[in-house]
Amino acid sequence: MIHERPELVQRFLNGVLRGWEGAFRDPEKAVDTLVGFAPTLKKDIELDKLQATEPLMQRNDGQIGWMEQDRWVAILDMLQKIGVIDSDAKMDIDQVFDMQSITAY
Repeated sequence: MIHERPELVQRFLNGVLRGWEGAFRDPEKAVDTLVGFAPTLKKDIELDKLQATEPLMQRNDGQIGWMEQDRWVAILDMLQKIGVIDSDAKMDIDQVFDMQSITAY
């Protein structure tokens, strides 16, 4: 998709990142909106989940959504070790790791 419709990927990513930024800026409002669309969810649980997610989403420099290639390699290795991905599967991280859209945000 990124090669066929890069502008669509860019717009989608921009929207997702703006959403995360807004949720971290005003967690109460974000969770109220979420619960408004899914009233079976519990506000306190969703607020805890959002707050637990923030450190995983942000780098030390405040950027949201960035990922370093070495982290992808480490995750692939871990998933292969625990059997989520076949350890014989040969995956070329260079073929799937692409920061073009995130750097344009």
